[in-house]
Amino acid sequence: MKRIISLLLIPILIFVSFTGCADETPVEIPTVAVSIILGRHANANAFPDDYYDNIRDVIGKAVYGGHISVIVGDGQPNRINDLHGEINKHRERTIDFTRVANTRTRQSELIKSRTDAVIDFLKNDSIRAVHNENDLLKAIREARNSMNSVGVKEAEEKNIVILDNGISTIGDFEMQKLGLDTAEPPTVEDVVNNLLSQEVLPDLTGINVTFIGLGDVAFPQVLSTHSRVFLSNLWTAIFKECGAESIEILELATGSIANLSMRDGDDDVVNDRFPFVTAVRFEPLVFSIVEGEDGHPIILIDGKDPVISTDVIGFKPDEAVYLDEEQSKKSLDIYSKFLEEFVKEYPHENIYIVGSVALTSKCPPEGDVNLSLKRAEKVIETLTDLLPDIHNNLFPYGIGSNVPWIQGKDLNSDGTQIESTAQQKRSVWILLESSERYKQIITQ
Repeated sequence: MKRIISLLLIPILIFVSFTGCADETPVEIPTVAVSIILGRHANANAFPDDYYDNIRDVIGKAVYGGHISVIVGDGQPNRINDLHGEINKHRERTIDFTRVANTRTRQSELIKSRTDAVIDFLKNDSIRAVHNENDLLKAIREARNSMNSVGVKEAEEKNIVILDNGISTIGDFEMQKLGLDTAEPPTVEDVVNNLLSQEVLPDLTGINVTFIGLGDVAFPQVLSTHSRVFLSNLWTAIFKECGAESIEILELATGSIANLSMRDGDDDVVNDRFPFVTAVRFEPLVFSIVEGEDGHPIILIDGKDPVISTDVIGFKPDEAVYLDEEQSKKSLDIYSKFLEEFVKEYPHENIYIVGSVALTSKCPPEGDVNLSLKRAEKVIETLTDLLPDIHNNLFPYGIGSNVPWIQGKDLNSDGTQIESTAQQKRSVWILLESSERYKQIITQ
């Protein structure tokens, strides 16, 4: 009987021994590297908690013996150098990412506390754009470069996580120059082939890409459902061409977080804490003519008073010279065709091309009226080169920076421009003689 009992006890003791050992042994975690691009800029909504919930797992894998880098996305993307120092700056207990746990429980506690610390850091509103515009392609290249650091390139798993709306406005990928708003916009394949011909795409072989918040935009940037799909397909195609190991694009609901916009108050009031980002048109302009109360025609573009932003046309600073002559002609071509149709229907209507410019500290209070007139004349010259028949109906007018329908201060106390106001005033307006806005400028 004793022999039987001893035989029964042996497996029981072995079982207890193994379970106790498993409880004490930390889980084997591969070395994981993750580079996070944080696109907190003017044309984006504030990031909801959903954004961070979706990256908690990948951060959790990297905080225990792995590597994390953060790139702040704007016109000049910048990697945070001392990430540990920045994360620990406001913490009572400092953290690092070393493998120091000797039990599974302790390992789990460390991973959770470190992940919480990283996410709390990412949620900090001060980690935001510093420079105008958004060079997203450069930020992705910077994230890729971070994978080449000593100790990182040997990582068993590499990830790039992008928290951004996907609108790139400067550098090698200026979306406003793609011609998406023309009658024959480029296809996804056209855009990707163009980037390939420029040799500007990074090699993302072996890297997992997660894109969160693509298409989540705030005023004045707007995107239709069709444009969101195009944007998603475009970035997917780009990452495939870059050789990414896997691609996950999470397009979270945007309507529910519109009130968290990084722009304050009214749609027309911009919070100047955030540097300026150009709004990109993804669909052709819609021109229409309606009859006013006095029987005179009214020209509308997208249902609003017609304006050609000089940021779209592209003038050299303080000059009436295009930055890109060919691109400006493409931008103005659709306007010339519409004006031709208008002149055929209303041959006796005068159309005023009214230039306005941003005020600078060196200008008189009314701004540089002469420059605004020259830019209006330059636009008329281009329009009539495209369609000479409309020349006799077009008249230039310069109003400097005195634009009665644009509210808001022009300059900060130190004399620097308030970019939200300046951008609106760098424009050329298409006004009929019978329009209310034309009446405003001739009576001021």
